[in-house]
Amino acid sequence: MTGLELLTRYRLAGSEAAFSDLLRQFTGLVYSIAKRRVTDPSLAEDVTQTVFMRLAKAPPKLQTEGELVVWLHRTTTHVAIDAWRSETRRRARETEAVLMQTAPDDDARLWEEMTPHLDEALDQLPDEDRQAVLLRFFEQKPMRAIGDIFCVSEDAAKMRVKRAIERLRDQLGQRGIACTIVVLPAVLTQRSVEAAPAQVLAGLLTMRLAEPGAAGVAESSNAMLQMFRSKVFLGTASLVVLVSLLMVFQRRIDSQEVRTGTVPQTTPTPKPLDARRAKFFSKPDFTKRPLAPVVQQAPRFILRAIDKETGFGLAGAKIRVAYFYVGGAGEGHTVHTDQEGNGPIPEPNHPEKEPGMNLFVSIAGYVPKVIGLRGQDTHKDYLMELEPAVAVGGTVVDEQGTPVAGVEVKGQRATSDPHRMDAPSTDFQTCPVTTDAGGRWVFPYVPKSYNEMKFYLACTNFAVARATVPVSKSESLNATLVIKRGFALLGQVVNAEGRPVAGATVKEQHQFAFRKLSATTDQEGHFVMLGLGGPNQADVPSSKTDSQTAKFPLTTSEPKMDFVVQADGLAPQEQTVQFREPTNYVRFVLSRGSIFRGRVVNEDGNPIPGAAVRTDFDFKNQLPNRFSWLTNTGPDGRFEWNSAPAEAICFWFEAKGYKVIRGFPILPDGTDHEIKLKREIPTTSAR
Repeated sequence: MTGLELLTRYRLAGSEAAFSDLLRQFTGLVYSIAKRRVTDPSLAEDVTQTVFMRLAKAPPKLQTEGELVVWLHRTTTHVAIDAWRSETRRRARETEAVLMQTAPDDDARLWEEMTPHLDEALDQLPDEDRQAVLLRFFEQKPMRAIGDIFCVSEDAAKMRVKRAIERLRDQLGQRGIACTIVVLPAVLTQRSVEAAPAQVLAGLLTMRLAEPGAAGVAESSNAMLQMFRSKVFLGTASLVVLVSLLMVFQRRIDSQEVRTGTVPQTTPTPKPLDARRAKFFSKPDFTKRPLAPVVQQAPRFILRAIDKETGFGLAGAKIRVAYFYVGGAGEGHTVHTDQEGNGPIPEPNHPEKEPGMNLFVSIAGYVPKVIGLRGQDTHKDYLMELEPAVAVGGTVVDEQGTPVAGVEVKGQRATSDPHRMDAPSTDFQTCPVTTDAGGRWVFPYVPKSYNEMKFYLACTNFAVARATVPVSKSESLNATLVIKRGFALLGQVVNAEGRPVAGATVKEQHQFAFRKLSATTDQEGHFVMLGLGGPNQADVPSSKTDSQTAKFPLTTSEPKMDFVVQADGLAPQEQTVQFREPTNYVRFVLSRGSIFRGRVVNEDGNPIPGAAVRTDFDFKNQLPNRFSWLTNTGPDGRFEWNSAPAEAICFWFEAKGYKVIRGFPILPDGTDHEIKLKREIPTTSAR
């Protein structure tokens, strides 16, 4: 069958097979044209995918085979030109970013001229600008962290830092120091912080242990501890002076034992100071320059994060608060600890529903932890001890060895780690790191007990990859990880009459601990998904591939993946798609949805309003929850779902004060189903 015949068949009948044959016949032609225009193979792949996506969305009416070839050539050329221009602009931005982050040796002279005036110039900046410069270039925090500290987006943080650098340059210019807006950030990044000799730290720690009442330093010098651990500070002389002063004017703390899980309720009594000393050594007022989001309402309780080895409070630790209600619905909040390591845990949006909570605590240089709290424990102050961690890192590249920016590197907990939600356990969910413009990354959260650290790598338009990096080895900070392009899927969702379905959701269906891609159909029912494929399966595997090791279901020589399609009023569908080519096409046909309705009542037959009703796992047969649906019963205890499948699936029913029903199979046949929940016998919560 000719290319024109295949195109006509697809345009008139929506034939999936015809379009697949069309892809096989012309992918080489389009890719070759694209590669000649853009030279980069990866970019040529993107161009090829875009061309066929346009062909799928709006197939042209052509008369001859020659017209089809001309259409493909013209469209490929135009798309390639646009892609080349976009790539050129992107590389220019990356080059500028690299220049801003790399200070050449020739800048040593500029740094020598700047050094006597830098601190004076910084003091002349507004508080907000001074904080931005110090956080970015002296503490070397990423833009995302700076945004969290100022309670703004990452883009807003970038603008704030840029504005602060411009004002700092103006201040230096007034002192006769001339430098450009590109060179100044590079010089600050390279030279503003130097390592303190190890013997300085050792001597200071010896002084601390010998000093009477040294425990008081733990409460007042958390920021200094952070610098000790990294052995980085502005200067040796400044370090000695600062610590000496802290030793002289430290606070005395009442003798008491600190128990894990409880924050001391007594307030430390400061040592009396005369008026002149108090002027210089009183506790700073952090309300003027907050280092954490301000919580407007009174906190539910305080979580205090400390160094497990020293007891020092940890400032700037991120606390992710996850509240969850009956039926699995939930909400999230993020706060940061203050200078004493105290983080205010906010109230839930619906405190009257008494939700449970999980607390995720992380800070660079320490092992991140998670704890699950229930009942009365969600009202008590809590002490979280974090263990010092080691770091691993390296570079992420594509198949051609080109560094890839924007890759999320997410750690995996070792299977040997205990995982009890009623006690703090290791958890890396809330602390992934992202590669920079040069593909570089550092993960500073690895437990010292780990021999190796496993990661999932995820990036837009790339398949998920899996990697392992040794810990505490010479190559631990120089690992090269590879991420591949994977497969592309173009497709259309239609109803039983062949009419396009707009707003349908198409989602990967798997149970592995990595990203699930999803897409929403446009007005013509079309969708596109890029970067498909399980870890280490971006290439077509051989018959010898171990599917258990690969964590990707394989039964033939071609990789495949399950997809679930859902749309309002139509029955959800699960379908397996085999990836035969780099770019594949599929057509989903959805039938009319079944009706699942009923009423949730108690043992007396009275309706239960607000009960959660949702789809669930099939625990008996060890089958996943394929279709997503969640609702709450009305005042009369009733519920209804008009987009249910025509097969029996498992459901979850839960209401406050009643025993939960999970994995309960029901056939959505349009009849009324009565679900009876038994009252739960109250128990006393105890820790």
